[in-house]
Amino acid sequence: MHKNSNTYIKEGSAIAHDSPVWSYLAPWLILIGVTENSLALIVLSKKPFVRLPSRITLITLAVVDCLVLLFGLTTFWINTVFETSPAEWSKNWCKILGFLTMTLSHMSSCLVALLSVERFIAVYQPNRRFRPSFDLVGTLVILILCTGVDLAQVPFINLKLNLNSTVNGENIQPGVFTQRHTYICTYTYEEEALFIDIIDMLLLFGLPFTVILFCNSYIIYVIRNFTHSIKKLQQAIPLQTTGGNKQMDERRMLSPTDPSGATHERYGLVHEANTKPSTSSLIGDTAGKHVRHMKTTIMLLWITFVFLVFNLPFAVVHLLRSIPQVQVTREMMLAWLGTYILVYIHNCLNFPIYVFTHSGFRTELKNMFCRSEPKSISSTAGLETRA
Repeated sequence: MHKNSNTYIKEGSAIAHDSPVWSYLAPWLILIGVTENSLALIVLSKKPFVRLPSRITLITLAVVDCLVLLFGLTTFWINTVFETSPAEWSKNWCKILGFLTMTLSHMSSCLVALLSVERFIAVYQPNRRFRPSFDLVGTLVILILCTGVDLAQVPFINLKLNLNSTVNGENIQPGVFTQRHTYICTYTYEEEALFIDIIDMLLLFGLPFTVILFCNSYIIYVIRNFTHSIKKLQQAIPLQTTGGNKQMDERRMLSPTDPSGATHERYGLVHEANTKPSTSSLIGDTAGKHVRHMKTTIMLLWITFVFLVFNLPFAVVHLLRSIPQVQVTREMMLAWLGTYILVYIHNCLNFPIYVFTHSGFRTELKNMFCRSEPKSISSTAGLETRA
């Protein structure tokens, strides 16, 4: 047998993957996560949300999170309950599960980063209306990128005989009934493993974290400036004279969001004829739209920040255990197990964030379950404006 066809399984890795925690936790996380992401799909398919900014990205994210939970947690559950790892059943199972796990995880992270990019562009170019296909194009690019990168890694994923295995027979073949960890699903060579690990961490953590921090910092900066401007404007309004219609027109142009749903600060003068509709009614209508767009922006900010909080610990531990000079201890792998659980919990949290931060989702969810008489269309109609 070729010298590179055998390997050792690290003790810490077995501790994390074979932990009995998965046998109890996995079914609950699958049930909760699939239910919540399914509710997200149902709500986002409703008419009031047809033109919600980033709708296609949110729908794709819900589908991907469902698949991440199903494939990842089902594998862990089978491994702990039946003491057999699906990835070790055959070479094909190893490659298929390895590809699916990596691609879905990479897509989940990159889709969250795409939400920040969409909001950033809307803020940076407030006068530009996005085409309806903007989030569709971004989602397709991520799908093609992640699929292409991970497909290129498939030839390097192989089953390798575990030299720590207690099985002494040289002709033991992998299979469902073969003793667990007789074979290991890993990369063929150490050099390839290191290079692929770097790509994996870039798509899973490095690129999304950098994009989210940069975009969100700019969005928050603009929101803060707008808030300060509103306070100054509110202080100036009581000092206006009766004939200060010009000041009221200036107030119209100071808006938290432009028609595209972007949070931005704009100043200008509008000189309208007295024959046009009442200025106060126009201000009220414009302000209402901007408040609804602001809610969408805040909701997306929450989604991206929660992603950082739940994934950063796993990123740190995963990076440390990938460094050859760092000794992988039992304590480190227990920490890796805990942070891995946090990542799966995060896959269940997006819909609760929608409901918690956006009144439109709360209203639609209430209408779905309460079966009460439909409320005023104005409660959700404001969502039908695309960024």
